[in-house]
Amino acid sequence: MKKEVTDLKNYLKMKDLKEKTGLPSSTINYYLRNDLLPKPVKTGKNMAWYPPSTVSRINLIKKLKEKNRLTISEIKDIVKSRKRQDDLYVMETLHEFVFGTISEKLYDRESFLKLSSLKEDELDFLTDNELLIPAANEMFDETDLFAAKAFLRLKEFGIDHLELLFYAKAAGIVAKNEMLLRKKVTKHITMEKNAEITLELTDIARKFRTYIFERAFQKKVLGNKKIKNKN
Repeated sequence: MKKEVTDLKNYLKMKDLKEKTGLPSSTINYYLRNDLLPKPVKTGKNMAWYPPSTVSRINLIKKLKEKNRLTISEIKDIVKSRKRQDDLYVMETLHEFVFGTISEKLYDRESFLKLSSLKEDELDFLTDNELLIPAANEMFDETDLFAAKAFLRLKEFGIDHLELLFYAKAAGIVAKNEMLLRKKVTKHITMEKNAEITLELTDIARKFRTYIFERAFQKKVLGNKKIKNKN
């Protein structure tokens, strides 16, 4: 028995899952019955230990339901289908690491328009062209508010909103190719290892992306200075 406890030292009890996810045991058990969560390790008739990854899986299910409006059946398809396991971990990583934890302070469209001072047509243009991507389904957070105010400030400098489309285009190209690289590395590994490597690769990509863009900008500035000096 002691050996089992030692082996399961990082595992969680049901009460831990309830505390960490804010969900009742009835909902967690419902997810378990529908094969949406990793199987627990049973050490007794009424004692089960859950892998640490169960917490992130539960939080992901909540987000897929709330943000992506997926049904339990659709989420089950993602979890069980080997072809779509990539999608599962990409979503998890994007939610938790790339975008960060969604702020507790969220604004609906009306409140966001008022706080940001954006006009309705401006908000529609930004969201339609992915220059502004709401943190949750039709809900905006503080980061979105910062982006909106940045857009208005650029407008004051005489920069037209159409001139900003290259940002979304460049981001789409970078994101697409980063996903292809990640899939190449994680193609033939287990789901658990997939999640671990995805997190590390995402961290590397974020830092490398920042480095490349910053250095490219610096090089452009220095190049312009050399041209001016020659003249």
